[in-house]
Amino acid sequence: MKQIAKLAAFTAVSLTSLVSPGLTGTNSEKSGPIPSVTAAGPLARQYKEGEIFSYKITGTFVNNGPGYYGEAVSTVKKSTSGVFYEELKWSGLKKGDQEVAVPDDFRQFVSLSPAFKPSVAGLTHAQFLDAFTFYVDLMLAIKQDAIRKPGDHAYIKRSLPNSWAYGNTLVGYDCIDFDITLTELNESSGTASVLVKHIPPPAGCSIAPPADWMNKPVLDTVNNFFQVVKKDDGKYNVSVGKEFFDVEVKLSLPSGKILSASMYNPVSGIARTCSDAKLSDCSAPENFSLVRNISMELVQ
Repeated sequence: MKQIAKLAAFTAVSLTSLVSPGLTGTNSEKSGPIPSVTAAGPLARQYKEGEIFSYKITGTFVNNGPGYYGEAVSTVKKSTSGVFYEELKWSGLKKGDQEVAVPDDFRQFVSLSPAFKPSVAGLTHAQFLDAFTFYVDLMLAIKQDAIRKPGDHAYIKRSLPNSWAYGNTLVGYDCIDFDITLTELNESSGTASVLVKHIPPPAGCSIAPPADWMNKPVLDTVNNFFQVVKKDDGKYNVSVGKEFFDVEVKLSLPSGKILSASMYNPVSGIARTCSDAKLSDCSAPENFSLVRNISMELVQ
């Protein structure tokens, strides 16, 4: 199979523009919590300063390299402006069987408060990005006025590209819309569940792909996944296809604390090797299929 090297969960970076303007990209309290209004809906998070709890996160991948594992202790804190947020201290990180070192003083800041300004952690391990996706997806649901009872639904259009191009990855982006549904609101059991689908925009991406042949739909929707990687021999590995995420989050009521979250993230399409930068002299297409299954659970 030709190289398909998408960075795990990089779509999470684009979510910040949907919940808060002015992403800073830093990992400090000053650039995180900011004053704003408080959510009044049924999913609103009721934080208690000083609360401590823990999560474990696991990733299993099909045709996409080794899986991962990580543990995070979350401490609820309040900024000087009065905004609650969670400080995650990560440990036990593994990629496959290999341990991943994390600086002892590193912290990741996340929150389910609509007053919080989300930013991507300074280290972009898959564990951090996927946890970030769970928090921001749930925050998107919390901020939707139309979501109040089971079956309520909200659709957020977004056709802008979310890029992971870096180094030899000359082109790497996907485009998604958000389809949010409140699937459970059970006060007797004290739980609620939200499904957030990241789906291909019906009209496709807002920018043209690197080559015209990449416009032809590979599967049952417009293509929304594009990647071009330059090889050491000067040729190019090119892939195009369909990507989507199904994110399910279960939370405790009335606190709004995340109890568990899961992500099903398949990418399917065709890959070709091209000899020229215009991607016009290419080999016959080969099918590829990648799947990431991610789960995060409250452990105490």
